[in-house]
Amino acid sequence: MHQERRIIFEDVILGCLASLLALAGDLYRRAGYVGAVDFGIHVGNLDNGLSFTFQGPLGWDPPFFTRDDFRNTQRVTASELAERPRELAMELTRHLTEATMGREFDLWA
Repeated sequence: MHQERRIIFEDVILGCLASLLALAGDLYRRAGYVGAVDFGIHVGNLDNGLSFTFQGPLGWDPPFFTRDDFRNTQRVTASELAERPRELAMELTRHLTEATMGREFDLWA
């Protein structure tokens, strides 16, 4: 039987999250808020997912993601959201990208 292959678009997840964090940081800055902010990410329907970056004619079988969802949370300051949204997005998604692409791969490169 043909099995459905799920593809995980890590760069899309990371880019959307970084944009959301930058937007939230700008909103907090405009409101004059300088306190702590709790942010989290939940990506579902990942079971047996394959990294988009590594799928294709590479000649080897990359690892599949073996859990159905990915969750992570982090507490940062409101100013951090505006100043370093890309780094915060990488920190929040690090375990997902390490599981699908390995530790040395940099999506921002």
